Amino acid sequence: MKAIIQPTIMSSLRQHLTLPQSWLDWLALGTIALVALFAFSFYPTGDSRRWGMVGLMLLFLVAQVWPPETEAQFVHTYWREHLRLALLILLTLAMVLLNINFTAIIILYFILSGRALFLFPDRIGYAWVFLLGGLTTVLLSYLLSPNWLYGLLNGLGATCGYIFVGSAANAQRWAEVASAESRRLLQELQTTHQQLQAYAGRTEALAVAEERNRLAREMHDTLGHRLTVVAVQLEGAQKLVERDPAKAIKIISTVREQVTEGLSELRHTVTALRTPLEEDLPLRAILTRLASSFMEATGIQTELYLPATIPDLPAEHRQALYRAAQESLTNIQRHATAKRARLEVVLMGHEQIADGMIDTEIQLGVEDDGIGMDEQTPKRGYGLRGLEERATQLGGNLIIRRRSTGGTRIIMRLPLPLPAHYQQPVAGNGVHHG
Repeated sequence: MKAIIQPTIMSSLRQHLTLPQSWLDWLALGTIALVALFAFSFYPTGDSRRWGMVGLMLLFLVAQVWPPETEAQFVHTYWREHLRLALLILLTLAMVLLNINFTAIIILYFILSGRALFLFPDRIGYAWVFLLGGLTTVLLSYLLSPNWLYGLLNGLGATCGYIFVGSAANAQRWAEVASAESRRLLQELQTTHQQLQAYAGRTEALAVAEERNRLAREMHDTLGHRLTVVAVQLEGAQKLVERDPAKAIKIISTVREQVTEGLSELRHTVTALRTPLEEDLPLRAILTRLASSFMEATGIQTELYLPATIPDLPAEHRQALYRAAQESLTNIQRHATAKRARLEVVLMGHEQIADGMIDTEIQLGVEDDGIGMDEQTPKRGYGLRGLEERATQLGGNLIIRRRSTGGTRIIMRLPLPLPAHYQQPVAGNGVHHG
């Protein structure tokens, strides 16, 4: 039984008699030790009271370094800190009865003032400080009687010192609270950043999966359907080769047209899957490449109009404008029954800065001469809905209009970021490709 109890007692002592946690704690302990040495030296050599004072100083030191185990425990044992301060004050009064040099008491009260305002809220902490100041004033007035006025003035001076030291400890407490709050907020920010990164990864994977599903449905509904029809027609032509060669040839001719259309749709699908070969290509290069490859794959005459100069754009702007052009040309090939398409980039808006005028918006427009499309229905599609989301995220918008002369016009308009160094753009009406 003894072997079990002894480690428990030692464990409790290790938990409570902890080392000081800040430089203020170390300063307080060093001050108490010096005060004890100072007070001991003022007693006559044969005065036994100095050993009693040393014992009281040791008790004072133990009570000073016996902190609550945790912050949570301090909340639940708030009243114990008041008892601790009361005990420390009683120990100092006992030292007064042992005729200690009163300068030592004043120094100890400096320590207690700092402790009170470090641990307690301002109102309670200052109440303790004024209590210590009142005790000092009363004791000095009594010890220095009949010259009590001198003791009163010294007591008031000591009280001002207590307030100063307590205020410094209070400032240290608030600095530690602010530091802890900053560390907590930093940790929360890092956690949130990691969560956002994970969410962005999941969103990107979901977008890729949705795009694959869309392309799979498109290939199934177009190329798959045509190949099924071709297989049925070839089977019929095979049966008619001997009985009605002319009809069989006619069916084979129809099959040939179906295969040609299917190849065209396949080229279109491959074009839709193609991304810019280099992510850092300028907008002019990727749009020129897109228009050329679209015209080659579909046979639709495509005109590209670009301004003489295009400012350097962030990657998000380049990608959004490229996807807008790509999706718009895709819709023209699939739905418009168009013979011509027009793709145009325009710089819009002007703002005065120190170096001159700058453009504030960039607009990409794609239009065709086809049958036109409803202005509301396309917004329910995956592709155009994705373009709207891209434009909104960058502070812009997407507009879908039916042209009065036939066909459809899709416009993406984005704000331009303010350049760090402005350069006057070269004047020009445009560049025509096609």
